[in-house]
This record gives sequence, structure tokens and C-alpha cells, in this order.
Amino acid sequence: MNTLSIINSASIIIPTYNEEKYLPALLQSLKDQTIKPKEVIVVDAYSKDNTAEIVKRYGYKLVLSKKKGPAAQRNYGAQIATGKFLFFLMQMFSCHKKHF
Repeated sequence: MNTLSIINSASIIIPTYNEEKYLPALLQSLKDQTIKPKEVIVVDAYSKDNTAEIVKRYGYKLVLSKKKGPAAQRNYGAQIATGKFLFFLMQMFSCHKKHF
């Protein structure tokens, strides 16, 4: 299996809570990729800032989780993901252009 087929069949899961400062850079870097994942899921723990609006602006899937904490949110995202492969990213990361 090559890199293209792995990424095209992958779900990227991002746990968030009040991440309006860092999230736009990550979401924009995902938009800039030449190879797109099957889906990007942002699992938010009911942020009190503009996190949800930012996710909607980028057109990615937003799901809300009453369970707080990255581990619980990653697990919830994994349960609803439809991709064959799962990638977990934290909001302070960003991907280099054409990285995958």
C-alpha cells in the first residue's frame, strides 16, 4: 500500500477545548495538503471560545464530547471515524505543505 492510498483512506482526529489560538494554523495546513484524507474530525469538549466556529469555517466535521481530556476525545473520534487508518493530531501542530 502506498502513501497516497493510506492518506486517502485515513481519518484525522483532533481533540480540542478552547483552541481558537492554535487551531486555524492546523486546519489551514490540512487544507493545503495535495493529498487529502478521507475525513477530518474535530472532537470538541464544549469550548467556550470560537473553536466550533473555526471548525465550521474550514468545513470539517465537528462533534461534541461531554468527556473532557484528549484521550477520551481521541477514543470518541475513533469510534465514529470511517477511515481505514486513524491519525491523531494535536491542535498546536501543523503539517508542512505537500507533507502527505
